[in-house]
Amino acid sequence: MPERQIRIWPSAADRFLACPSSALPPERPELAQDPSSPEARSGSSGHEVAACVPHGREPDLEEIASRYGADPDDLGYIHWAASKAWEELGVYFPECRDEVKLTHSLGNVELAGDELAEVVLSGRLDLLAAPLLGDALELLSVGDWKTGRGRTTHRAQIKAGALLAVYEHGMPATGAVLGVEIWLRHGDREIVQLDEQAIDGFQDELLTAAGDVGRKWGAGPHCVFCQHEPTCELRAAWVRSSIRDLCAMVLGDEPVPREILGTTIREQLTLLRRVVANVDKLIAAELERGPIDLGDGTAWVYGERITKPISFSAGAHVIDQVVASPEELDRVVKVSKDKLLKLAASRVPKGKGAAAKRELLSQLGQAGAILEIPGPIKQVVGIEKVSGAEPLELGEADHG
Repeated sequence: MPERQIRIWPSAADRFLACPSSALPPERPELAQDPSSPEARSGSSGHEVAACVPHGREPDLEEIASRYGADPDDLGYIHWAASKAWEELGVYFPECRDEVKLTHSLGNVELAGDELAEVVLSGRLDLLAAPLLGDALELLSVGDWKTGRGRTTHRAQIKAGALLAVYEHGMPATGAVLGVEIWLRHGDREIVQLDEQAIDGFQDELLTAAGDVGRKWGAGPHCVFCQHEPTCELRAAWVRSSIRDLCAMVLGDEPVPREILGTTIREQLTLLRRVVANVDKLIAAELERGPIDLGDGTAWVYGERITKPISFSAGAHVIDQVVASPEELDRVVKVSKDKLLKLAASRVPKGKGAAAKRELLSQLGQAGAILEIPGPIKQVVGIEKVSGAEPLELGEADHG
């Protein structure tokens, strides 16, 4: 009989394959990711709203937002994006079920010290369709809503969902399970077909990784939301290495990373911006935990910066002594169009917000209050559309 159990969640399958030991209990559970964190609440509220779409239900956005501490306008966008996606993808999910909880044992593996462990795959599928044609399984589809702002592919998560679906229903007559990832904020989706060989191969991958629990660790972007993140020295070393590598690359002491080779100048700039943004996030996450030793007798720490904006409502009588005209007021006071539109929407009944925003914009336009301020912006156009001076040739980077 197995002495212990290794539980794998589809949502953590990509991390598990990269770092099998992430399945171990955390050393400091009190430091692990708070299930009530803003990120967790945002994901839960977005999924609850999206789950209404396949069944034609109208979500109570205000109630859901209140329960999770979310923005009802943002949830309204998620609902709209899910509805648009469903117009295309609904055909793949006849008789769709949502939030389907499935669990299955994949078998036993031997761990270090000859300890025997049962490997269990367990999780909730956002979307599952398994319609029958007579007695035969006509189709088998699994889907996952992505409500976050990133656009990262989680192929192992989709494969894990497909594996659970096959254990529950068997292989369909089509010979392949359909897996769909839907990035709602990006208006994008990815569809894969997983045949029996792919499903069996993925189960073998999970079992092989399970045998490495306690033996193998791996750090990388998958560490985000890992329960070991606060105490994992390997992850901390990866963060430090990433910062050093970026600095070396920018200073020219190291070769350009392989993924940047062969790309155009424009693509290189885009990739470098992403690298810088990711390193900034890594540094911010580290500073949340404590100082960063810079190795030169100094350290980065989180200090306190106090901003001192002026309250217009409280200081209007003083401001009036300085500002002599509406034109001068324009120069010193900035009105947030987004916040003004949200305020207008908040003062009308639910469902009337979009109309209120359009009416406000119309009135502001008629009053001449919406300014058009020209300014330079980089654009990519066909070379034949360039006029004037001969353009500087950048083309492909020379990597020697």
